[in-house]
Amino acid sequence: MLVFRTIRRFVYPLLLLLLALVYAVVSHNDGSRTVNDLVITVPKGFNQTASNTNYAKWEYKEKDKKPGILILDAQIKGERGQQFSTADEVLQDCDWMTDAELYVNPQGIRMARGFSMQFSGYPERRYYVESAGAVFLLRMIEDSRYYDSADCEEAMKQTVDGIRRK
Repeated sequence: MLVFRTIRRFVYPLLLLLLALVYAVVSHNDGSRTVNDLVITVPKGFNQTASNTNYAKWEYKEKDKKPGILILDAQIKGERGQQFSTADEVLQDCDWMTDAELYVNPQGIRMARGFSMQFSGYPERRYYVESAGAVFLLRMIEDSRYYDSADCEEAMKQTVDGIRRK
């Protein structure tokens, strides 16, 4: 009986330690996400606050800057429900997007970028990124009541310039 009590005294703390270790490994958020053949890495200070297979949302948790909420939509569709396969198709079809242009990041990833004013009345910075299969969207609303537009631009630029092939 003494042996069982001694073992039990060590087993429970070891089980708790093992559970804590598993939780730490599973819940670790390194700030990256893979969509089709591309890896997206968000800047330091952003924490993922929502996620499913086609959507992710990151919020900046530090106090030194005020960028907006970064949103990934891997199932973006056009106004007629079409799925875009290239940045050129986005530029051709999305005439509502202001300052629209083709952008190629340092890794050679093509994307259409511009602004939308359709949803909040504030500029929404949008990057439609070409990937294997379909275009996905990275966006951030630059609502001046809460966010600083220069910080939004910097965070988006760091994010899209860091997109790389897997």
